[in-house]
Amino acid sequence: HLVLCALQFYPFELRLILYQTPLYVIVLAYGIWCISQYVSQQAVVRSTILVLITALLSFRLFLQFPIDHDEIKPAIRYINQYSKAEESLYVFRGSAYATRYYIKTGLAKFDPLRIKWGTPKHNTSASYLEELNGIRGPAWLLMSHMFPFNGNRDQEYEIVQALQKRGKLMRQAFFRGSAVYEFDLR
Repeated sequence: HLVLCALQFYPFELRLILYQTPLYVIVLAYGIWCISQYVSQQAVVRSTILVLITALLSFRLFLQFPIDHDEIKPAIRYINQYSKAEESLYVFRGSAYATRYYIKTGLAKFDPLRIKWGTPKHNTSASYLEELNGIRGPAWLLMSHMFPFNGNRDQEYEIVQALQKRGKLMRQAFFRGSAVYEFDLR
C-alpha cells in the first residue's frame, strides 16, 4: 500500500483508516481488559464482562450485516459502455480521487471524453451549477459522495432538476454510492 501511495497509484488519504484501525483495536481491548480486572479478580467474571462488552459493541455491526460498501466501479463501467468520443464528462469532487485512480489503472477508459473535474471548493448546488454552465452538448455527470456525506441525495436531485431546465436528460443509472447521468445540454 505505502509503495503504491508513494508512486501516486493509490489514494493514501482515503485509506488512512486502514492503518489506524489496529491502534484503535489495541487501545479499546486494553481498556476493556483494565475495566474487567478492576471489577473482579475472578477469571469467570472477567471473561463474562469481556464477552458482554464485546457483544454490546458488536451488536450494531451485526444489525447492518451484510455490509454493502459504496463502489464507483459500476458507474465507471456504465460510462465506458455508453459514452461516445468527444462527449463531455463532469466528475464531481467526491468522485475525483477514485476516478483518477481508475483512469491510471485502465478501468476508466475516458481518453476520448472531454473531462472537467469538479473543484474542491464546491459544496453547494449553486457553485456546481455555475461550473457546469460552461458545458454544452452531450455530457455525462459522475456523482458520488455528494455534500453532505451522509447519504442524503437532495443536492444531487437539485442539480439534476436544474440541468433538466437547460437540456434533456437522456439516461440515468444508480449504483450503490454513485450515480451517472447523461444530458444533452443547451
